Amino acid sequence: MKARSPKLAQYLEDTGALYGSPEDIARAKIAYRKEYKASHKKQNAKKWHELRPQFSSQDYACIQHKAYDAGLAPTAYLKAIAINYDTGIVPHRDTLLHILQIVSMATIQLEKENHPGAQALFEAEQLLMEYLQNH
Repeated sequence: MKARSPKLAQYLEDTGALYGSPEDIARAKIAYRKEYKASHKKQNAKKWHELRPQFSSQDYACIQHKAYDAGLAPTAYLKAIAINYDTGIVPHRDTLLHILQIVSMATIQLEKENHPGAQALFEAEQLLMEYLQNH
């Protein structure tokens, strides 16, 4: 029997299934695949770390309110604050990105028409882009 995988062939030989019945070989292949998948999953698993802070009802209500104002869920809000503590978070980032897209389209349209306001709109677009990149 010629296996496509040298590791599978070695496994079949090590377990003695290589010289057994076709059913033995099939069972050994299934066992090998299970071991291989488990090993692969373990090696490539993302290393997540979980924190579980506790808040009083008043503190949690405050966090919810601030998260809502920023357009985020409370957990996402706390994560953004923790990671971006030195630069702050960008409230309503999705909305600002949408605004940037609209400003960019308007800038292109005004530039095509050689409108005098195109330069000011281009500068506003650049400032918004820099702000989003830095925060």
